[in-house]
Amino acid sequence: MHAGAVIVPAVLGDLLAGRGPDDDEDPVWWSVRKMLMFPIAALPGVRDFTGLMEQKIIAGSGEGKMNFAPSYNISPIVSAIGKAYAGLVNKPIDIMTGNKELDADALGDAFESSGLILGLPTAQTRITGGYLYDLMTGEAQPENAPELVKGLLFKRPKPKK
Repeated sequence: MHAGAVIVPAVLGDLLAGRGPDDDEDPVWWSVRKMLMFPIAALPGVRDFTGLMEQKIIAGSGEGKMNFAPSYNISPIVSAIGKAYAGLVNKPIDIMTGNKELDADALGDAFESSGLILGLPTAQTRITGGYLYDLMTGEAQPENAPELVKGLLFKRPKPKK
């Protein structure tokens, strides 16, 4: 296996997604851990537990805590069904009964949920489109090219209220 086939997606992928090492974490140890876990994540059934394994490695090594906690969903299909149900059934009912207002988030959730049902890549379209809208309105102001690319490709954390 070529080293680039592991290093690029394992290390660079997390760096671009903003999931790099913490300030107090050794970047070399972080990179090694990512490269070791990456091939395991390619195994069906095992990949769901790589985040848990990484969490145990971090705890055992004394490196601190995992800032991006792993998902414990048994299957992405189950979470997709739940998300589609919430976006296309629960939220519209809440809006019609007056419990919630029709806003950009509700429309975006319905758009993304319809993509889950129709098999269309609406999640990425929503991320990129939302960031482009924020760029046009001046709400997003990236300081450099990597920050621009990150905003176009990855979901941004919601602002704290």
